[in-house]
Formats: sequence, structure tokens, C-alpha cells
Amino acid sequence: MTKKAMPEAGKKDAILAAALETFLEKGYESTSVRNISQKVGCEVGLIYYYFKTKEELFDRALETYYEKTEQEMQEIAAQSDASVEKFVDYLEKKAISYKKSFADNVHFSIRATVREKITALATVYLTAILEKNKKENAKSIAVFLAGGLCGAILHDDEGYYTENKEAVLKIAENLTEAEPKKRPLPEKETPPAPVVQRKREIPSFLL
Repeated sequence: MTKKAMPEAGKKDAILAAALETFLEKGYESTSVRNISQKVGCEVGLIYYYFKTKEELFDRALETYYEKTEQEMQEIAAQSDASVEKFVDYLEKKAISYKKSFADNVHFSIRATVREKITALATVYLTAILEKNKKENAKSIAVFLAGGLCGAILHDDEGYYTENKEAVLKIAENLTEAEPKKRPLPEKETPPAPVVQRKREIPSFLL
């Protein structure tokens, strides 16, 4: 009978750190639990002691990254002067940090997963910011903004956001301004002249 691996002090955190790095580099499908155990220097059984499946390990490993991100977003939204502009600044800095740490080696499937999760988190805290600023339809605007901002800022092509930054920020500004700009009313169209019904004259030869 195979001896069951026993937990070792501090190994769970080491497993999560190794799992995050390995999943980011190789993607979910190409990563095996054995790959992670070799990286940590432990038995496969020890990983299964903490995590029932590879999927659970994957979810928990990415959560360790998201937890810090969510805490940062929460702190920004809680500020008395919280604004969409400050949130955009944060996203820009976060993208730079992410790309420096991971992007060059991150598997394309994981990049999509990270972008989707960050977008979901951004929606929550953008909604909080907009509601704090008494913006009507805060949730709907936040969904639109989060998708556009995160899609641009976290785009795989680093130059994409730089090229489109002004347009993205202009859209955000127009959506979140306190007083919507008054659009000129369309000019009233001149109503068509009434059709004059001419009285038809009866030809004399019919009289």
C-alpha cells in the first residue's frame, strides 16, 4: 500500500506559488500535478492532501493573485474622493506590473482568464464608485466601462491601449460626467405645405 503523504509546514503556500507560476507559463491543459510537485520538491500525494483535484488547485492558485487585486480595488473605492479617473490610473499601473511579472511567459488561455476575472472585479468596484457619486444607472455604466477599460488596458498587444488611450478615456469621461452635456435639439422640420384640393371643372361638352 502506498504511504499517504503527510502535510509539511509551509508547503501549502509553496504549492500555490509554484502552481500559479506553472499554470501561467504552460496553461491549464499542459500543466500536470506532477509538474507542480517537481517544482516544489514534494510528493504528488502532498498536493492531493491539500487540493482534491487539479481544477481546485488551479482555482485556488489564481485566487491568490486575485485576492491582492481585489483588496487594492476595494481600498480605492473606499476613498472619500474615489473617482473613475483614479480607478483608471490604478488599472494602468496594475497592467504594467502584471506584464512585467507575467505577460511575456503567460499562456494565452490564462491571459484570457485573468482578463475576464479582473473585468468582473472592476465592475463591482466601479459600480461602488459611481453609486457613491450618485450616478444613475451605475451598474450598467460600470459593466460597459469595465469591459472597455480592461479589454483595452489588459490587451495582449501592449501598443493597443497606448494607441487608443485618448478615445477610451474620452468615452469614460462622457459616461461618468456629473452633468451630461446638453445636446442641441434637432431643428424642427418645416411641415409640408397642405395639399390644396383643386375643384375639378366639368368640361362644357358634358353639361
